Amino acid sequence: METKRRMRRPLRPQEYVPCAFCQGRGTDPFGVMSELSVCGACQGEGRLLVDVPHVPCVYCGGSGSYKTYRCPVCSGSGVVPEMDGPTVSCGECRGRGADPSSGLVCLHCHGRGRIPELSGRVR
Repeated sequence: METKRRMRRPLRPQEYVPCAFCQGRGTDPFGVMSELSVCGACQGEGRLLVDVPHVPCVYCGGSGSYKTYRCPVCSGSGVVPEMDGPTVSCGECRGRGADPSSGLVCLHCHGRGRIPELSGRVR
């Protein structure tokens, strides 16, 4: 009996965007290791493959970095996939993407600042 292999296809089209973490240079933006170190986000390529459509990352403000680290929400790209359907601002973080008490990623919206609207009710 022959089994069928399922091919994984991206659910959304993808495109390359310049790496926000290193500003497209492909090198370590902070020069911590050496001037020749590659960017930890794009691995030296200067660009990242992201889903389309996308919106700027609220948590890092589109910079791709949080303090001197790669943004945990967008992984350094500076953008996140746009959410399907109607959305509302997250009530927990007030749309900032960060927990107000700790500054860490909001666990309710996962750092996006928005949550899906469910038939007029916010979950």
